[in-house]
Amino acid sequence: MLIDLVGGEAALDALKCLKDNARVITVPTLTAELICEKAKLLGFEATGMLVDPNPEQLDTMLYMVSVGLLKIEIQHIYSLVDAAQAHEQIESGHTRGKLLLDMKC
Repeated sequence: MLIDLVGGEAALDALKCLKDNARVITVPTLTAELICEKAKLLGFEATGMLVDPNPEQLDTMLYMVSVGLLKIEIQHIYSLVDAAQAHEQIESGHTRGKLLLDMKC
């Protein structure tokens, strides 16, 4: 499964990593239609979705992560003072997983 929150070339590149019969969910961006079309051409089930802040849904997702139903790869945790370094890592194009900012003072 691919949950695309970025769109564009990054999402199109991510399609190359999916196994047969994968599902693709993309949050609407300027490229959502293109991503869904490309995914369907590759034989994947694809849909776009609207996202609104919803505390109940966020609680459900947090629960799913905590019990292992949703797996998130964290590449690195940066302190807030190193936010520029985190941004540089993203721009490098070699980020795999999530980069987190630790907001502790």
